Amino acid sequence: MAILIISASAKEIEFLPGVKNKEILIGEVTDINSNYSLLIVGIGIASATYNLTKNINTIKEYSFKKILNIGIAGCFSKKISLTTVVHISNDQFGDLGAEDGDSLQTAFDLGWVKNNEFPFTNCKLKLLNNDNKNIQSLEAITVNKGSGSQHTISILKNKFADAQIESMEGAAIAYVLIKEGMNILQIRAISNYIATRNFSEWKITEAISILNTYITKQFKL
Repeated sequence: MAILIISASAKEIEFLPGVKNKEILIGEVTDINSNYSLLIVGIGIASATYNLTKNINTIKEYSFKKILNIGIAGCFSKKISLTTVVHISNDQFGDLGAEDGDSLQTAFDLGWVKNNEFPFTNCKLKLLNNDNKNIQSLEAITVNKGSGSQHTISILKNKFADAQIESMEGAAIAYVLIKEGMNILQIRAISNYIATRNFSEWKITEAISILNTYITKQFKL
């Protein structure tokens, strides 16, 4: 099998070829066609970590040529249009640590983890480079809860100034796979700006559709 696609939810891959004709269960590797398989790991760090880890032996047995983590994400910058597809060059855990007033002390700041302790490189999880130079490569953080208050957003933007993308699974998936000696390519489509939550301004379905079309064409699914 050439490609494994990992996603948090079935909705985020609903427009990929062959998906509508398959029963796809959370936490099970499902063969879709001769080109790719799917693994839905669930929403959030805990679910993603568990469901990916329990499938590690299966993933190794398949010897996939490429592993993709795809899904939607929020964006801190309004300079990037909604539904834009982006490549994530590195990811970080955005809320692992301790609050200190209006600032955040990360696990690295607190000395719980060394800056270059495997699988981290300068506190970040380095992901595979993207072969398609027509999409932007951006940095991301992964959080246990989607940010939706100006206080939280301000803290995160100050602490992770280089990160423009936020998801709830990316770093967890990268952490497990890198620890297990595998590489991961993370590609996301921006569904919303990170702000006080206003679902009327979000473009979830459109972002998923554009992301799935990009993945289908780019990886010849």
